[in-house]
Amino acid sequence: MRDYNICYSLDSNYTEQLLVSVASILKNADESENFNFYVLDGGLNEADRKSIEALKKIKTFNVKFIRVNNEDFTVCPLLKDKSEHYKNYHVTLPTYFRFKLAEYLPDIKNVLYLDCDVIVRKSLRE
Repeated sequence: MRDYNICYSLDSNYTEQLLVSVASILKNADESENFNFYVLDGGLNEADRKSIEALKKIKTFNVKFIRVNNEDFTVCPLLKDKSEHYKNYHVTLPTYFRFKLAEYLPDIKNVLYLDCDVIVRKSLRE
C-alpha cells in the first residue's frame, strides 16, 4: 500500500475545478494507492463539502477540511487590484494559503500541493 497526502486550497469559486482534479487522481489510481486529501478551506459551503465527499463513489479516500481564517491574509496583495501592468494577473486569497501549509499540517511529513485546475493523467506512483 502506498499513501499519498495531497493538499488543495480554495473557496467556493473553485469547487468544480477541485472535483475534476480529485476525480482525475482517483480514476487513474492503482488499487494499492490510498489518498488523504487536505483541503485548505477559504469558504466552502456544505454543498461543496458534500460534492467532494461524493467522489468516494470512484475510490475510497480520506478528506480533512481545514478552515482557514481569511483575516490572516489581509496584508497579502491581490494583483487583480493593482495597476494596469498587472491587469491580466489573477490571484485569489486562497492562493496564499499554501504559504502556511506547514502550520496547517504540522504532523504531515510529505504533502503534494496541487492547484485545483491540475488534471492527473496517470497514477501518481511514478
